[in-house]
Amino acid sequence: DILRALHLQGTLYFRAELGAPFAIEVPEDGNVARFHIALAGECRIRVGVDDEFVWLRAGDLLLVPHGASHVIADAPGRPIVPLERAIATAGWQGQGPFCFGGGGEQSTLVCGHFAFPSGVLHPLLDALPSVLHFGAEDGHDFRWIDDVMRYLGEEACGARPGREAVLGRLAEILFIHMLRAHIEGSEHGSTMLAALADAQLGRALAAIHADPSNHWSLNDLAREAGMSRTVFAERFLATVGLTPMQYLTRWRLELAKVALTSTGQSVAEVAASIGYASEAAFGRVFKRFVGVGPGAYRGLGRELVAQESA
Repeated sequence: DILRALHLQGTLYFRAELGAPFAIEVPEDGNVARFHIALAGECRIRVGVDDEFVWLRAGDLLLVPHGASHVIADAPGRPIVPLERAIATAGWQGQGPFCFGGGGEQSTLVCGHFAFPSGVLHPLLDALPSVLHFGAEDGHDFRWIDDVMRYLGEEACGARPGREAVLGRLAEILFIHMLRAHIEGSEHGSTMLAALADAQLGRALAAIHADPSNHWSLNDLAREAGMSRTVFAERFLATVGLTPMQYLTRWRLELAKVALTSTGQSVAEVAASIGYASEAAFGRVFKRFVGVGPGAYRGLGRELVAQESA
């Protein structure tokens, strides 16, 4: 389904031991979703220049889905230190806990991010707000996450075999749980989130995401939703902002962009995997929406990956 198609490419986690006073600015990165989990103590996080600080208390989770710049501090008004300088000051080499700040009240966090393919727009992530904050007051059942948070904290400062694989799986579970909790627990406007929360539209979307290569028609998708063709088309457009067939095309192309830059499939194989019998037809649609042909896009994607890993 749509949550399984997030295509996380990489993850980074570390345990942070922060002593008051402190204020660290995390830089913007549009290709990652950053998260912070409070294990002990409390701190404040501000996403954006004009936004208010959000309290993060023990047991709380905060997700910054679009990688916006944000400040982590023990209190407003502290002198802000860029993350790169804070790391240099602490002498942190990427192993063990990151310790920074003064000798005052301690805050312990697990911080990390999920990386996504460059240039790929995921409809669910695109619909999320700039920050998601989850705590006990939200009414969600976080009892199982307590153990995950403790385990993330232990793994993030250890060096046991398989550490990266364990962290990756735990973080994916945590990320999907946060997204699901937001979908189920929020009031949504005319967005992708509203469509996923809609029982009937959600069934049609699930069908598209489960089998994008199927030759779906409007009648087929209306049948999946259990609605008449006309009512389905009208509600889908009003909720998602696209017609069902427009959404199907865009979803297929996003999957194609990922396949072109992360697999060794030929253009013809990629075309077939998303329902195009003709490589030429796929190429025309791809170029119309993306701006370049599949082959050129693959080359650009590989160049970008090489630059990011350099």
